[in-house]
Amino acid sequence: IQSIVGLGNEMLHRVLRRITRVNLISRVLHSCRNLSGPRDITVDEDELEKFSRRATQMWDMNGPDAPLHYLNHLRVPMISNVLLNHPIEGQPACHTSRPLKGYHILDVGCGVGILCEPLARLGANVTGIDPVEENITVAVKHSSQDPSLTASGGSLNYQCCTIEEFARDSQQFDLVVASEVLEHVTEIDKFLPHICTTVKQGGHTVFTTINRTLTSYITAILLAEYMTGLLPVGTHDWGKFVRPSELEQLLTSNGLTVVFQRDNWYNPLTRAWSWCARSGVGYAMVAIKPPGIEDKQETKN
Repeated sequence: IQSIVGLGNEMLHRVLRRITRVNLISRVLHSCRNLSGPRDITVDEDELEKFSRRATQMWDMNGPDAPLHYLNHLRVPMISNVLLNHPIEGQPACHTSRPLKGYHILDVGCGVGILCEPLARLGANVTGIDPVEENITVAVKHSSQDPSLTASGGSLNYQCCTIEEFARDSQQFDLVVASEVLEHVTEIDKFLPHICTTVKQGGHTVFTTINRTLTSYITAILLAEYMTGLLPVGTHDWGKFVRPSELEQLLTSNGLTVVFQRDNWYNPLTRAWSWCARSGVGYAMVAIKPPGIEDKQETKN
């Protein structure tokens, strides 16, 4: 027993030492980016290449992106409830097959449209943007093969662009969602303001992302990528994970008010997501733009 405990302690110390190195490297790289001068685009070229290689596989329910498909069982009701002013964690009290008819939603980092399509089927007018051309190509082709999307009463449009490029058109939406995106962004403090400008006054932003904790390093990287192969190695960079306090501070500094935060958990055995009091890994956050808030990006121009 003592040898097992000793081995466990040694493994834990190795994990902690690696986390320290990752955090240090992340801070150094972030500083180097800042020294290189101002950047208008927060896209990481390595991330673009990584996801472009996976684009044709992302609709595979048994592939490495299967957790994203099952996450819809949590995030689609959450988004519906936010728009319909229902309890966020509850099931939507829908009295029609198209409860989101008339609402305009922007999905930032939409990938191949895994979240866009079910929202459009509920009647929403959905715009999905992604900087990876391969993702948009797959998304357009997949949506064109589903007649239920055109019969839903909503609309679904895709654009290959970054949020920085898209925000220049000054379009605003009832709800802007960035789901499983923040952990792939290089400079979140420059990314968030552009999202906030695309939200109408009285509208909402919805985020799902990964917390930066020891637990998230062990589960989302060591276990998911290296030990079980649930995700491809290199999918996540622990240094890019965002703590809830950091995200809330950024949203507040851009004039938004956080109205909901809750941890979530994925069970790979049952392939089910659920809300939980504390997971230390995944979480969702919802914020509202109060009426009368002036967009900070507009005031700079």
